[in-house]
Amino acid sequence: SDEELSARLAVIESEANQTYGDVITEEQSESIRAEQKAEVVRMLRNRAEQLDLYAYTDIGTNTALDPQFPLSVRQYIYQGGVPPAFEMWESQMELWIQADLIAAIARANRAGQVIGQDDAGNDIYANVLAAPIKRLLLMEVMPGYVGLHSEGGVGTLNPTLPGSSNNQGETLYSASAGGGRGGLGGGASSAAVAMTPPPAGAITDANTPTKLNYYFGPTGRRSNAIFDTRHVRLIVHADYQQLPKFYQALGEVNFMTVVDQKIKALDEYDFASLGGNYLYGEGDIVEVEFIIETNWLRNWTAPLMPESVQQYLGLAPAPGADAGL
Repeated sequence: SDEELSARLAVIESEANQTYGDVITEEQSESIRAEQKAEVVRMLRNRAEQLDLYAYTDIGTNTALDPQFPLSVRQYIYQGGVPPAFEMWESQMELWIQADLIAAIARANRAGQVIGQDDAGNDIYANVLAAPIKRLLLMEVMPGYVGLHSEGGVGTLNPTLPGSSNNQGETLYSASAGGGRGGLGGGASSAAVAMTPPPAGAITDANTPTKLNYYFGPTGRRSNAIFDTRHVRLIVHADYQQLPKFYQALGEVNFMTVVDQKIKALDEYDFASLGGNYLYGEGDIVEVEFIIETNWLRNWTAPLMPESVQQYLGLAPAPGADAGL
């Protein structure tokens, strides 16, 4: 923590003042600073060697919703009231999807695995210093089912990309009137998703083939009678050279796929100048924002869905609608 680092640096400075007295030369000042730098790196390294991933875990007080922890049902903890069945289901889906992503990060980072031995023959376990994914900044399941109520997140990472139409002559479905490409992506609560069934023409019959639509991503996949497609926005700090390990881990955990990404170079954290309290190890560190596609078989999820969700997906007739809708 900042407090631990500051306290240790203060001790070094105090000891130096006792050694050198009130008047400190430039050379002595540099010596103190070098000792402080070495101590910061030692403390950060000791901590990093105990971690698989840096992640912010303080959800704050119980009086306000923290936007860093987007989960549909949490707003009811603070606002009171009973969450509707749709919100309960949405939160359960979010937890399932996030659990898969955490499993993929753990797989890529080789969490809990022995990666070598030290000079004394003791096992060295994988840790954040050698990991592909260093730090988790945000994980957000984007509202809406891709191809039914949302256009997904592809294109939201590039705000200059027009999203008014696709080139296949198909109707584009969006969960919000003015959401543009990506529907409610970019931080909106899933509570805002309109509780309406899929529009006319949506495929709800398992015997009807689904045409691939590459507007929704390079895989062409979208929600259909066999599976539902959901997109996730993930922001991490990562080792650029090791990113392929994460791509592979995503595929190995429930066949997830990166469908869009934006990579931003970071100035490597310069702990020699006492900056920050994260140590990432060697490698070129970048900030990566992903849109990740996940697919969920309906023969597993549909029996568990509340009736309102089945209506939302066209699996059951909407109230007052013809049974054939």
